[in-house]
Amino acid sequence: MAPTRTILQELITAEEAGTRARFGIRSAVRLGRSQQALVVGLDNGNDALKLALIGNDGTLFTLRIPTAYREAEVIRGGEHETSYRLNGSSEYWIGDVALRHDGDDLPIGPTKQRIIDARLRALMAAGLAELLHTAGYEAGDHNLILGFAIPNTEIISLRSEGDEGGEGGEGGEERMGVDPETSATLETYLRGARWAVERTASNGAVEHWNLRLVNVVPQAQTTGTLMAVTKAPNGATVTDVHEMDIIDIGGGDLQLTTVQIKPTYRMITRRLGDGTIRVARALKDKFPRHELNDVAAQAALIQRRLLVSGRPRTIDAEVNEVLDSQGQSIIGTVLPVLRGSRRFVTITGGGVILLHDLLKPRLDADAKVRGEDYELINHGIASVCNAIGVLFAVIFKAATVAVAKRG
Repeated sequence: MAPTRTILQELITAEEAGTRARFGIRSAVRLGRSQQALVVGLDNGNDALKLALIGNDGTLFTLRIPTAYREAEVIRGGEHETSYRLNGSSEYWIGDVALRHDGDDLPIGPTKQRIIDARLRALMAAGLAELLHTAGYEAGDHNLILGFAIPNTEIISLRSEGDEGGEGGEGGEERMGVDPETSATLETYLRGARWAVERTASNGAVEHWNLRLVNVVPQAQTTGTLMAVTKAPNGATVTDVHEMDIIDIGGGDLQLTTVQIKPTYRMITRRLGDGTIRVARALKDKFPRHELNDVAAQAALIQRRLLVSGRPRTIDAEVNEVLDSQGQSIIGTVLPVLRGSRRFVTITGGGVILLHDLLKPRLDADAKVRGEDYELINHGIASVCNAIGVLFAVIFKAATVAVAKRG
């Protein structure tokens, strides 16, 4: 009997086949005897909101929504743009639609600075409604449990009372917790929130989604990738790796996280510099008259297209130029980490979408072997990998709690 495959291996197989991955678990979990909730994985990235949910038939659905927002304008001719209202607010657009209409990019930074922005919460509410719609759920009332990916730097070490053992922690049990300011922000603005979202589709059809955030379960962003690389869809650990370096190339940050998996769990995070935002800002400098914001520039990098004087224009030359400078600078930071590490190295994050074709030949020429020494997560999966892994982490946790209660 072949060993159980990891979540990541299942995702890659589905990606290569051009289908959605399907698993033997569901997002629905029990809340007491008569109610249930849907677990959603949410990665609150600086450049994009990433969401993951498993449908009623086990199919995994993901969304990546650029962090752009704009109050909707009246379209007096032609097709409507999909729009939203939150708790009776003004109509608004999000993501690519907002960018098409010169929408605002939303703030970057720590959770405590971002969540207080009502526009970001409106983006989250609309994104959740859009995810449920995409996954085929019926509009109406839904209880949600958010597996909420936060920056690794907002995870702290906690020690139980009686820790007098000095180095090594013999006198107390070491646990991972959430920075108090982050925890307070989630408690104030998200946990228990009720969001009435009115979604108006491009054909004018209106749906009403009443969403209740019954719980928010913060997880380190890297937890998502770690779960996908080391766990099977049934929750079993299927790796012989004891220590791993995870290089996360994000929109805002380039981070290195060292994780000790066995015999005990430990995590150390170090910021290596800016993520792909440095490439996006270099691209902005090439089009000064366009006054691109950061999110619009990130989108233009990936799409390699820009609207110039009302005409869609291919900008391959400009994108290649900034990749040859700032993009290669990021790769120049990543490769020494890979070569110098004695641990298994996983390279992930939304930046892999942009840098994959530059990274792969450099990695192929290296002495280390893919699959044995390192893993470059498929660029179609890398952006949403953290959200997927956090989704599974919270589903596994919910199943453990349910078993304990039955026992």
